[in-house]
Amino acid sequence: MIQRSSDSGLFKHQGLNIMTEALHKKYEIGVDSVTAVDGASIEIRPSMTAALVGVSGCGKSTLLNLLGGIDRPDKGSITVGGVDITRLSERDLEEYRLNKIGFVFQMFNLLPALTAVENVKLPMTMAGKLEKGERHCRALNLLQLVGVEKRAHKRPDELSGGEQQRVAIAVALANDPGIILADEPTANLDQANLRKILALLIGLASECKKTILIATHDPRVSSETEIVIKMAEGRISDVLKAENHIRKLVSLGE
Repeated sequence: MIQRSSDSGLFKHQGLNIMTEALHKKYEIGVDSVTAVDGASIEIRPSMTAALVGVSGCGKSTLLNLLGGIDRPDKGSITVGGVDITRLSERDLEEYRLNKIGFVFQMFNLLPALTAVENVKLPMTMAGKLEKGERHCRALNLLQLVGVEKRAHKRPDELSGGEQQRVAIAVALANDPGIILADEPTANLDQANLRKILALLIGLASECKKTILIATHDPRVSSETEIVIKMAEGRISDVLKAENHIRKLVSLGE
């Protein structure tokens, strides 16, 4: 559930469409070549929630890195909001990562020396957005949005795992991206915090109109998204609507 912020202008940019065609990515490890993504083609519509599922090593994190502009594919295209990001220069790709994509990671990735509010302000400072006072105000409003405004001046080691993940989501939202890419965001959380973080991510699509893609092993997470994209050995093996995915989970007794 999204906590309502006093700043009604917190988000101006809605979700973006994601489309990939025949993506390929190999890594050279010593004398070996490992195919991490093998011909992946997907489409995620604006403001949709999608789960990316599959066993460890199937290519989920690599696909997220490709979509987020952290890595480049060997072949194929990635069109986000009508722009093929595989054709962007390094400078334009950096701007894309900073302004179009919000990343949420399993291990939170907060800077330990900074407080929660300072962590949220950092992407805005890097992007050169807003004046100092405006950045501080926006950061506090984002922490209120995710329900941890009372912990704004605490460092990560003073926060619980659930609180750190909420701060991490606020960091991801700092520059008002159209897309949130979350890599196993609930893996280190207990049941109560899993539900809170999942509700928050789903709310970002339903209430704030962001496009949300979550890589996960957890059927409790994938059962809540609109579509489920299954990966196996670097390939897209199936794409299911939520109701079909739930039906399969029930039939398997999961």
